Amino acid sequence: MIKYLLALCLVLPVQAQTVRIVTEDFPPFQTLLNGNIQGPMYSVMRKLCEEAQLQCKFDLLPWKEAYKQAVDGDADVIFSILLEVPERRQFFYLSPSIVNTSYSFFVTSRNPWAYSGVQSLDNMIIGAYGPSGTSIVAQELVSQRAVAGFEPTSLIIEPSIVESFHQLIIGKYGKTGAVVVNKDVGLALLKRHSIVGPKVAGDIKQITYGFGTSKKAKRSDIHARLVDALRRLQLKGEILDTLRFYGLKASP
Repeated sequence: MIKYLLALCLVLPVQAQTVRIVTEDFPPFQTLLNGNIQGPMYSVMRKLCEEAQLQCKFDLLPWKEAYKQAVDGDADVIFSILLEVPERRQFFYLSPSIVNTSYSFFVTSRNPWAYSGVQSLDNMIIGAYGPSGTSIVAQELVSQRAVAGFEPTSLIIEPSIVESFHQLIIGKYGKTGAVVVNKDVGLALLKRHSIVGPKVAGDIKQITYGFGTSKKAKRSDIHARLVDALRRLQLKGEILDTLRFYGLKASP
């Protein structure tokens, strides 16, 4: 009996240890609604925890705080994280891609312009939220134009995506101005804030989101268990069904 209790004491704390997962308010992927986290990526992460038989606790925080806690190991996992940022591999084990989206241009409803490559940005002012992955992409476009010898394109960094939409509407970027936004996020924020006018004017590049497991996580098996769970649920079609329900594209 004593041997059994000793063995139980050794095993249970590890098995029952809660996996802390942090995220940000990032509609439509995850958002806080009526005091509860909701959204497709949140639903996916809950499914992964259940499939991996992990006890998970979710916290929604401002992005900078969530990211710092995950880097420091105060949180074990973070989502939705852009997977095309090489620097993040320094701090995280990155998951396979889960959802596909794109960085896109938005313009006012009266602007007939559509993005067709860096050469189509002549005499334009671009707005973007930053510092962020979005502003990095926008800066890359400006840099590509400079290298190619095109006329300079101006980039204005705004404190939020919503602010960039408001500035677009009031004409801060001129009649031919545009903003760079994650397309799904932009559409969700326009709807949430009842902003009328901005429309999609072409995709810049495809991007993917997933989750990152901190290299300082409390347990060394978390990432492998979550990734294995993801593969099993992808094969069953459950990830595809969840994302389709929300109108998003699952990664193949």
